[in-house]
Amino acid sequence: MYSSNSTQFGCVGQFLAFASGEKSPYQYLTMQVAATDSASASSPVETPVGTSSLQQIKLNGALRHMMMGYLQPQDWIRVVGKVKVDARTGDPQWKAQEIVKISTQQAIQYAQQKAIQQKAAQQQSERQKIERQANSNNIDKTSIDKTSANEAASTRILICQKSSCRKRGSQAVEDAIARTLKTHGQSQHITIQPTGCMKQCKTGPHMVLISSKARQKKTSNLRYTQVTPRSANQIIKNEIIENEITGNAL
Repeated sequence: MYSSNSTQFGCVGQFLAFASGEKSPYQYLTMQVAATDSASASSPVETPVGTSSLQQIKLNGALRHMMMGYLQPQDWIRVVGKVKVDARTGDPQWKAQEIVKISTQQAIQYAQQKAIQQKAAQQQSERQKIERQANSNNIDKTSIDKTSANEAASTRILICQKSSCRKRGSQAVEDAIARTLKTHGQSQHITIQPTGCMKQCKTGPHMVLISSKARQKKTSNLRYTQVTPRSANQIIKNEIIENEITGNAL
């Protein structure tokens, strides 16, 4: 009993002899396989170039009659066919569909071609392994970097982005602060957080600077009104870059 799945195969090697079966004394041929093409795990294991394996291949009625007077021991042949797995034993069973006699030179060329393909496949497999490992390392590094950045982001800048403050230019203020932080290399350490209404609509744009001082376990909040991009930059430079407290604080 065989599995319903079959796989195409091709192999090159030397014909050794015919083997008998239930239907004919020429039901099988035995060959020394030099190299094979295998397409799936259910097919025979691909034979590396430079090694060989003994293989028995089943012939149908038409091929038996054709091969009886055609093949001689030590002939180089290329066989194409299908392979199925015996459901009881798990062994692959080869069945020929086409057999062609080839020259020694053709066999050598085939072996060389297989060697190149095998080397390329091995290199591709190694590259993919390296890429997977690199991607895994990058993911780990990114996670570490994000954790470090979150831990370092002990200072937050809250900017009201409700309609009244937006009309007065709060988005331009936020953009200016982001540029200043990036210029001074502070983007990963400072969090800019747009907020809803801070109930100071008439004096917007409104901004709150929350600075956490871990060593002293102290948090300070500085509130600023009527902030412009220029004044926001000055506040950031004085309070964060130069660590001085100035500005139109409430």
